Amino acid sequence: MKKEEFIQFVAKNIKYHLPSEFKDFKIEVGKHMGLVISEKKSPNTIRIYLDEAYEKFMENKNIFPVMETVANNITQGWHTVEKIRDEKRQAIEFVNNYAEVKKHLQFVLRDPDFTEIPMNQIKTELGSYVALYEINMDKNDAEHISIPITDKLTKRWGITADQLYQDTIKVQAAWNQPLLADLLEMGTYLNGGTRPDNLLSADKIDDTGLYVLTNYKLYNGAAMIAHDEMAQKIGNLLQMDYYILPSTVHELLVYPDNGVISITQLQEMVKSVNATDVLPKDRLSDKVLFYNQQERRLELATEREEYFEDKTEDTQEKKELAEGKDKSESEKKEDKSLKFSIRL
Repeated sequence: MKKEEFIQFVAKNIKYHLPSEFKDFKIEVGKHMGLVISEKKSPNTIRIYLDEAYEKFMENKNIFPVMETVANNITQGWHTVEKIRDEKRQAIEFVNNYAEVKKHLQFVLRDPDFTEIPMNQIKTELGSYVALYEINMDKNDAEHISIPITDKLTKRWGITADQLYQDTIKVQAAWNQPLLADLLEMGTYLNGGTRPDNLLSADKIDDTGLYVLTNYKLYNGAAMIAHDEMAQKIGNLLQMDYYILPSTVHELLVYPDNGVISITQLQEMVKSVNATDVLPKDRLSDKVLFYNQQERRLELATEREEYFEDKTEDTQEKKELAEGKDKSESEKKEDKSLKFSIRL
């Protein structure tokens, strides 16, 4: 049987293998070895390609199992399209109701130099990162669906960017509950151990440790740094400045500025881990941030390093100038003494 004959045969007889719900469907031969399935009452159309089915038929010359497989593909494909259409309709209805949307707001953290950010998406700057706003539509832990919040949506809802921020930090869902934990304890937990203590409820934490900031879902948890005064809270717990290392979009690492590791070493460590251990879809950034406890400000760590290098160079130049001046004056004194001694 030639390909064209095979396709015509399948199109003519496939309804005998389909559920009764497909009896009024229109099944036509399309381009590129495919069937086009449609229904008068529905705007949906699906295409099922038969290249693989034809190869199977040519291998064993048994048409029945091939027809059953094609029918199964049609059934699953149509139900998937119908499900997507229903979910889209529900999403539109949901998005138009801000009272419901407020319960599902979430932050996500991104680096504009790593991820292209649409101009119309609402954002809040955090050092060299930005916190974006989304509507969390997750139905389970395995399926993550979200709707980006744009200026068009905020205008539709009649709210400001500041109100959006305030409403987002009030969400009580697990994805919006910050968790600060010891890195080793978090590792034990991820390997089947007990959940680590949330150190945000402590009075003080060790300034020599390494900590993880995430959420109770452990998904998109890096954005917890966007919470009101979160950076300041961590600084108060450490009672010192600290660095923020972009582990992944799901968590940040907090490292106290105790002088043990330099900014350059931290930067190289982050780049190395990103290149070897982090999936592209989970990468947040290569940039290390620094939190200045006294000024209560997040800044790029390398800019801070450059500032102090410039300051050190200025100090060194002043020192050298001062030393040069002292040396010159000393030489003048020595010259006078020499002349004086000659006169004697």
